[in-house]
Amino acid sequence: MSIFELSSALVLALIILVTTAIGFYYIRRTRLLSQSLTELHQFNQEVDLDTLLFFRRAWSVLHRIGVYQVVAKVYWFGEEKTIQLGGVPTKKSVQLFHQIHHGDMSLDIVLQLSRQTARSGSLANLVLETFFSILERDVILKEDQVSSTQKRLERYQLFVQHEIKNIAQFIDLLSSQVTKIDKDEDKIRLADRLKKTLPVMADRAQKTIQSMKNPSFSHDEIMAFSLKEAVQEVVQMYSLNCKVLGEAEVILNRDLLIEVLKNVLGNFRDHNVDSELTIYLSANPQPNKVEIQIHSRKIPGVVLQPERMFEPFWTTSESGLGLGLFLARELLKKIDGEIHFQQSSQHFGFNLLMPKTFE
Repeated sequence: MSIFELSSALVLALIILVTTAIGFYYIRRTRLLSQSLTELHQFNQEVDLDTLLFFRRAWSVLHRIGVYQVVAKVYWFGEEKTIQLGGVPTKKSVQLFHQIHHGDMSLDIVLQLSRQTARSGSLANLVLETFFSILERDVILKEDQVSSTQKRLERYQLFVQHEIKNIAQFIDLLSSQVTKIDKDEDKIRLADRLKKTLPVMADRAQKTIQSMKNPSFSHDEIMAFSLKEAVQEVVQMYSLNCKVLGEAEVILNRDLLIEVLKNVLGNFRDHNVDSELTIYLSANPQPNKVEIQIHSRKIPGVVLQPERMFEPFWTTSESGLGLGLFLARELLKKIDGEIHFQQSSQHFGFNLLMPKTFE
């Protein structure tokens, strides 16, 4: 065999070897792409199209295709949170920005990734585009769920539904207490308690019926009243172990404020918070503002997620509808009020800020 023939054979063998290696590389990359896309859609189904759960769950796929770190500033129904996944990016990494804004939900995402992953048209980039597409679709789905429910029930019927649940729970609780009572002294104590609670519940039922006939708060119902008395009324309504400190006089729609307090304090009843609540009433440094601070000890074993607190239809309580805090915030908006969740290592609670006078 001549040198030319030998060289040609070596070149041909090298070409075949390189072609085979490239083929195996692209087959492997294609399989990785197919696996990554399948996992993204599978993860999204496993978390029931929940945007924030999917965001965390998808990290294993993103890391596999060359993403070093992902940071998202999340604004979720009035609450803000930063989610960071991954370690420290390398010096050669590049940044990629993506924003998703719909209704009361937004995610500002910054990714640190390899240059190859960031290259437009690459297989890894296709995985990223799919990740962003699923996130946006889930956010839009949540927004549609909220808006369609509000349209279907004409907004305030949500409040009526929530109140009917509260009245039904009261009746169920009363029924269980009656069946357990045998002693005469227990019957007397129950009768005394019913004298206090039944008129309140009857009044609530009457207001619920009235709300169904006319589902709006009249601007003419604004009046001067004691904020402390309003808070104590709701505390008694839910039989909460609570201290109410401070005082403030306000000129507001009292029925609206009572609804706000019921939707907030009802969560402590729904989640069986046994520790004593402390509610502070005070004037706020801002002009014409009063503040209600509700404090409780943290519940052992319960992880509180601030970004979820005001999300409609999300709850960890089987007895709740996941609407109370969302409805409270919507009502407070009517009087230029605000509500925020706060927590420390041992306590959690809510701060309500509202005008002292709203006309």
